[in-house]
Amino acid sequence: VANLAAELHAQPTFRLWVQDYVAPAMLRVLKVLWKNALGRGNSEFKFFRKDGKSFFTKRGWEIREFHATIHDAGRLKRDMPLGWALRAADKISPFRLGRGSGGILVLAPRA
Repeated sequence: VANLAAELHAQPTFRLWVQDYVAPAMLRVLKVLWKNALGRGNSEFKFFRKDGKSFFTKRGWEIREFHATIHDAGRLKRDMPLGWALRAADKISPFRLGRGSGGILVLAPRA
């Protein structure tokens, strides 16, 4: 992914990179929760970095937007099981885990 980040950054016409993002702590949870479903589909999470979003910022990308899955799923009426409970917990939690745990990451090349 480091090579891809460098190659995309080098393209002068490439303005945005949109991708799914899962924070390192959330990835460990998802691997346990989705183990059977991923196994049936012969799928796995391929890219994982302990440095999370900073992996991209260290390589010349700036975070333009982040759309947290738990909040956008509810807004779009495409909620996950117990999504309402996760959003409620996120609102009262001092850690705001839902806001950075997973979602859509929009990156732009830094000049």
